[in-house]
Amino acid sequence: MMGLTWFILGFLTVAAGYLIIKYRKIYQWNNYVLMGIISGIGSVFFSLAWAVGAVLEGVPRAAGMGLLVFGMGGIVILSITFRFAKENK
Repeated sequence: MMGLTWFILGFLTVAAGYLIIKYRKIYQWNNYVLMGIISGIGSVFFSLAWAVGAVLEGVPRAAGMGLLVFGMGGIVILSITFRFAKENK
């Protein structure tokens, strides 16, 4: 089961990288926006890996806390970054 998790996370990482490269050419993002997007997506993917690993180990409370702490932080970073990118076109 953990191998499937790593495969899916690898696929999502490649897809996110492709979309970042594609949209960076269209919208002309600066380095601050790019770093915000990369750190936000990385945090969300880390929270997903944390949650799946914790559930497979049998500690669902740690999975929920990992999603709350890391996932919510990543969502906040992404939302602030997209607001910043939208205002600085």
